[in-house]
Amino acid sequence: MIFKDYYKILGLQNNKVTMAEIKTAYREQAKKYHPDVNIANKKYEERFKDINEAYRVLSDSISKRKYDRMWNRNVGRKNASYEESKRSKDSLFSDFFTMFFGSVEENKPKVKNKKVPSKGENIETEINISIEDAFRGKEQTIGLRTVEGKLKKFTVRWNGYFEELRKAEEQRKKEEEAKRIEAEQKAEQERIARELTEEELRKTTVDLQSEKRRSVFLSDSLSEDQISYIKKLHMIRINNSSIKNIIDILVLKKNQGRLTIDTAWDNIKQISYCNARIKSVLDYYAQAKFDPKDEYVTGDLFEFIAEYCEKISKQVCADDGNDIKIMIDKSDTDCFRKFVPQDIGVLIENVISNSIKNKASEIKFQMYKREKQYFIDIIDDGNGLNSAADSEKIFEFGKSYTKKGTGVGLYHIKQIIENMRGEIFVIQQDKGFGLRIILK
Repeated sequence: MIFKDYYKILGLQNNKVTMAEIKTAYREQAKKYHPDVNIANKKYEERFKDINEAYRVLSDSISKRKYDRMWNRNVGRKNASYEESKRSKDSLFSDFFTMFFGSVEENKPKVKNKKVPSKGENIETEINISIEDAFRGKEQTIGLRTVEGKLKKFTVRWNGYFEELRKAEEQRKKEEEAKRIEAEQKAEQERIARELTEEELRKTTVDLQSEKRRSVFLSDSLSEDQISYIKKLHMIRINNSSIKNIIDILVLKKNQGRLTIDTAWDNIKQISYCNARIKSVLDYYAQAKFDPKDEYVTGDLFEFIAEYCEKISKQVCADDGNDIKIMIDKSDTDCFRKFVPQDIGVLIENVISNSIKNKASEIKFQMYKREKQYFIDIIDDGNGLNSAADSEKIFEFGKSYTKKGTGVGLYHIKQIIENMRGEIFVIQQDKGFGLRIILK
């Protein structure tokens, strides 16, 4: 019996498939054997006609039911045999199709004296476009063959929809570059700190020994106090070297054309922090009983803050002509932990400086423990928050709650507290300004 296996032509195993699966299979086969893709290959052209014929039958539920009955008799049952139907020369449809489903003309709707266009099949093709066209958009004329084999021209146009993707990719690269630069700077600063910790002290010892050998006069002048003084300047050297390194990187990137506003802004933050640390060291180093060359110390943080305020901050304020009253309210609880003296000095000096700018006459440090958390409340009686200030944003770099402030101090304070795995926020009150620090 002459028979044509339309399921096999579409690459399907049997007739237990859905309309969606038939449509997907048709698209794949039509795309593979399309004459425009395989020019000058007659076998592909014949195959393409078979694919369209198969889809014409199987995509219609009525003709599919009719065909499935024949398919079950000829292919579906075991030991069934059949011959592939042939196609007449220049015919769009095989003899099998014509025999069982009629001619093309018979399948057309019959309307008296009026031509009614029927919905055609979807035709798919691929076109190659340049990357530039994909980004900018373009209008292009292409030629496609219809199911009847006729070549028709179509004009297609696509807009630059990839522009947003390009912008997103540029933003992603900028962020990655910023992170990379930040990581490089941090690694470089850590390297410098390590080298200075070992090399600078070694060099100082070697230089002192050389001077002692060179002259008796100079040797007698280098007392133990002077040696101690040099060692105490160690932290200043580290911060100074960090600033120099940051500036060198900025100049290098400027010369390479890679310096951006965001990168410059981030480096200004780091320079400001190093500068604040230098000032803190200069304020306390002469009275420090711990080794100032050590980055971290371990002890009672509450006691350090109390002593710093009493012995350092009050004297600094007096020297500067500021008569603000600094009060300490410390509970008997110890807050024994590891901390960075430079950073705590930066914190204290910044909050006192802000209170002075905000016309406060007194500032109070209250330190206590509640359950398993340690609290530091810092409250003054100044003008309080500026009416235009946002308590949620004042910790951002460049945001200030005072009229004369730069918004740098609170940014550094927040960074210091977060490095200690703590949190800080504004205490809402009727008068003055307050901060609460919570450490675990």
